[in-house]
Amino acid sequence: MIWFILGLIACTVGFVTSYKIEEDIAYEESYGKSCFRPYKKIGSQCLFFSRPMAAWGISETWEEAYLNYYDATAMCRNHGGDLAERVEDFHAAKRHCRRLRGRCAPSFLHRDNKCFQWSPLDGSEVEIPCRKWEIQMRYICEMKDFEDDK
Repeated sequence: MIWFILGLIACTVGFVTSYKIEEDIAYEESYGKSCFRPYKKIGSQCLFFSRPMAAWGISETWEEAYLNYYDATAMCRNHGGDLAERVEDFHAAKRHCRRLRGRCAPSFLHRDNKCFQWSPLDGSEVEIPCRKWEIQMRYICEMKDFEDDK
């Protein structure tokens, strides 16, 4: 009987340990070292959802987190990326946005010489004019060249 109880305890401890290890691995895969800060690995992409970031010159007032197409493109390129073409994994982005201070807001995307407004509510996109200075919104930068840790 004592061996049964000791075996049960060993199995339980082993289960908890393996669960913890699996949990750490999942966390590492989601936010691994393959994306340079402040980019975060969202699905298979390295993305930065604009928000206050002192290292990027985006102040706590949030003013610099809202840019027009030209300035958003320049901001992303100055920091090793480009405007994201799309958000490929909406559910991963939604989880990430829930943890961010200020959450995510409708944001610029750019592909095929067209601009889109991405919705953090459902992942939908609406085409918008790119070349209007007065249209300002938050933006999503994507780091294109990174080591995929898979």
